[in-house]
Amino acid sequence: MKKNERYEMTVDDISSEGFGIGRAGGMAVFTEGALPGDVIETLIVGVKINYCYGKLLKIITPSPFRVEPKCALSGKCGGCSLQSFAYEAQLAHKKSVVENALKRIGGLGGFETGGVIGMDNPYFYRNKAQFPASVINGAPALGFYSKRSHRLVAVDECAAVHPVNTAVINTVNAFLREYGVSVYNETSRTGVMRHVIVRTAFATGEIMVCAVINGDRLPHSDEFARELAKIGGMTSVCANINKNLGNVILGKKTITLWGKDHITDYIGNVKFQISPASFFQINSVQARVLYETSLAFADPSPDSVAADVYCGIGAFSLFFAPKVKKVIGLESVSQAVRDAEINAAANGIKNVRFVEGLAEQTLQNVAREEKPDIVILDPPRKGCEAGLLKTITDAGPEKIIYASCDPATLARDLRFLTQNSYILKKAHPVDMFPQTNHVETVCLLVKA
Repeated sequence: MKKNERYEMTVDDISSEGFGIGRAGGMAVFTEGALPGDVIETLIVGVKINYCYGKLLKIITPSPFRVEPKCALSGKCGGCSLQSFAYEAQLAHKKSVVENALKRIGGLGGFETGGVIGMDNPYFYRNKAQFPASVINGAPALGFYSKRSHRLVAVDECAAVHPVNTAVINTVNAFLREYGVSVYNETSRTGVMRHVIVRTAFATGEIMVCAVINGDRLPHSDEFARELAKIGGMTSVCANINKNLGNVILGKKTITLWGKDHITDYIGNVKFQISPASFFQINSVQARVLYETSLAFADPSPDSVAADVYCGIGAFSLFFAPKVKKVIGLESVSQAVRDAEINAAANGIKNVRFVEGLAEQTLQNVAREEKPDIVILDPPRKGCEAGLLKTITDAGPEKIIYASCDPATLARDLRFLTQNSYILKKAHPVDMFPQTNHVETVCLLVKA
């Protein structure tokens, strides 16, 4: 096969990255935007040894799973790549991705898996949005980057985030234009406004807006705060100073411009105080499903001790605390530890303590003092370090609860654990990220 050749083909499957997969010229062809069941015309744009990449030219016959996207920007901005895929088909695809990863990468079998736990309304679910600022047609604007680029697509409405974001975007855009506040240019490293972060508490209705700026102060900050304060539910307006190079969005210093320095939200009956830098699951509805499913899998006895590794602001810890004797949360980020302690106090929970430090070392210290009966793992996308996994198996908890947003790294880590005295009993996907390729999975492992 050669570049720039055109082929007609039927799409049979979809990859974990969201590419439709068909066969042409005896090779697998991955085509972005194609769905299982589509008959398409594709242009070969990349040739590898065993497969090719294609560019979707035309849908000859649409898939029975193809639906009209809810968002006008679907396919243009870098998010929600599966909006054209019927939701039930999305859930079936995600279940297949998880099962295939666990079997193919992890070499695992014999575990229980249910269907993906989906949402009744798989839209407007994100409680956090990060809008880069740029210049479009000569005027400053907020939006999202298009796929695999830093080309901004202007946004006024988004079907993934809370609807209040539309009012925030319009207000900030008007402010930038009226007061001539410049936006950041990545090439020249000049300009003030870099990002606008919006956090929305679904349970309380409180809203936080944080302007990320390239400078020590936001020009006309009083006017900025005054205009945003007119939006119903606005609770906190702040500015984060980030004069560093690179793609890290937040700097280390945040200044409150108006209102509180945090907002308050609930997941179930547990209260959380959320600051601009706090890690908080972006889907509050499904976060409750994740935590309650994890607790049901663990089925802890009242005298058990749990170690919550990568505890963040303490969500798993606070859900487990009423059901166990003690929870020890381990976290390397100082601000997250402080937030976790504040959240525990706000909920009147006294049988938790939080330890700052690298996961492997802190767990070793905890295990020497008191062996945990349950270890809870919720690592970043890259999964766990090998040293931490060995520390866990050396500690020998009776049960391990592992929550992961990446099936491949999950499978890799479960392979190690199951080769070192643990049995995978359950692996249930939870759809934390509807309309995207991402899926969360919560697993139960028991000691052999």
